[in-house]
Amino acid sequence: MSWGEWPILQIALDTPSMEKALRIAEEVAGLERVWLEVGTPLVMSEGMNPVRRLRRLFPEAFIVADIKIIDAGRLESSIAIEAGASLVTVAGSAGSETISEVVEACHGSGVRAAIDLGDAYNPMEAAERAIDLGIDMLVHHVGYDKQARGIRAVSDLDLIRKLSRIASEVPVAAAGGIRVEEVSSLLKAGVKVVIVGRSITEAADPSQAARRFLEAMESCAEEGGF
Repeated sequence: MSWGEWPILQIALDTPSMEKALRIAEEVAGLERVWLEVGTPLVMSEGMNPVRRLRRLFPEAFIVADIKIIDAGRLESSIAIEAGASLVTVAGSAGSETISEVVEACHGSGVRAAIDLGDAYNPMEAAERAIDLGIDMLVHHVGYDKQARGIRAVSDLDLIRKLSRIASEVPVAAAGGIRVEEVSSLLKAGVKVVIVGRSITEAADPSQAARRFLEAMESCAEEGGF
């Protein structure tokens, strides 16, 4: 799936098990409008090996290396790029120098860079700074620990709307406990990339679960909500 063909379903392979991640990837990789994300737990467990394996298995896939770089921007992004990543993430709390290094390394190799705003003290300020530095995508991310306290991506629709208005050419992604019935609200708020993990990866049939999300996205688009 090419960049710019919105909306996209990004499937977060957040399991620390390489075997499980590859099994799920095999079930969903053939679907249209799907990106594969090597999630942070998988990176912590297996390094860049999952990116390399996915690139070999699915040479045409759009693969996200969700490594949330906080320092050594050029070095760490280059490791992901060499492994076959299509997009690399930098942490929202990273310094401007690090963000610039990530952007320059990625753009020099034809790869995209995204900023994960989940840990940013001021998400709007961090987003504006990242856009000025050339970032390609903003990620509104509600992590596991916040989800455990009842906060999810759909809880922040006003913030998502504000992020989507900053720069029309910079897409906004959303992650954090997203349910299929919430897809329409997120797309209408300006989300271009819907990031889903456990609702798909922990489903009895991951492919069918992914199809339900894709159908919800398609229905919203047909209704003119996207």
